[in-house]
Amino acid sequence: HVPCQLQCVGYCSGTLDFGVEDRVDFTVRGWDGPDPVLQNSGKLSAAGTARLEEIQRQLARETIEARYGCPDCVDQGAFSIHMRVDQGDKMTIYDFDTPPTALADADAYLRSLMQALETCRATAHISIDPGCIAKP
Repeated sequence: HVPCQLQCVGYCSGTLDFGVEDRVDFTVRGWDGPDPVLQNSGKLSAAGTARLEEIQRQLARETIEARYGCPDCVDQGAFSIHMRVDQGDKMTIYDFDTPPTALADADAYLRSLMQALETCRATAHISIDPGCIAKP
C-alpha cells in the first residue's frame, strides 16, 4: 500500500493508491465535499509493477527531504508522496510542477498513471477497469 497524493490543482485533491495484487485506485475529490468526483481503478502490468519496484528501490537509496520549496504557498499546488521503505515510512511534499531531482522519475511515473486513470486510456504500465469514467 503506497499512497501518492495530488493536492489542490483544479480539483481539491487526488489520491493514487497502490494496493494488493497490483491494483491501483485513483480518487479525486472536489472543493465542495468529501464525495469523490472521479474514482477509477486499474491494474499494473508486469512492466508497470517492475517500474514501480525500481522506483521504490531508487527512493529507498535517496535522501528524501520532508519538504522541498514552498508547496502550495501561492496556490501553485502541491504534490506529496508517501512511501514504505525498509527504513520505515517516508513522506515528502513539493511544488506541484517542480519535483526535486531525487523524485523526478517517481513524479513522472506517478503522473503517467494518474493521467491514464483520468482519461481511461491504458498504457504499457496499466490496464483500466471497465466502467472507467474520464475526467470531464
